[in-house]
This record gives sequence, structure tokens and C-alpha cells, in this order.
Amino acid sequence: MSNPATPGNNPIQPSSSSSAPTPRPEIQATANREKTMAEFLSLMDNYAPIIPDAVTDYYLSKSGFDCDDVRM
Repeated sequence: MSNPATPGNNPIQPSSSSSAPTPRPEIQATANREKTMAEFLSLMDNYAPIIPDAVTDYYLSKSGFDCDDVRM
């Protein structure tokens, strides 16, 4: 049997410059999430609900929901 500590058969190799990980992939991932969220919100601007607002308002008020904010 070969020695499992040999560098040739260890699938996870420590980096030779492991002083500090670079934040580049994290920054890229955050930028991708923000881009995706912005695209989703822009799609929601054009969204037309199937249920009329009057019906929604009726059932919300009947259940006791009271909010003057039109965004809700």
C-alpha cells in the first residue's frame, strides 16, 4: 500500500501561498446575487396580478389587516 500522505494521491492540496484567501470569488458571488435580485425586481415592476386589487383589499380588511401603505 502506498503512503496516503504523499502529494501525488491527495486530492486536496494546501495552497503554497495560504497566508490569506483572496476575497475575489466572494465579491463576484455578491455581485451576481445583486444582479439577479435587480433583474427579479425589474420583472416585478411589470407584474400584473391575476386577483383584482379590490378583491385583495376586501379580504385583507375582512381579516383585520389595516395598512395605509399602497406597496403592501
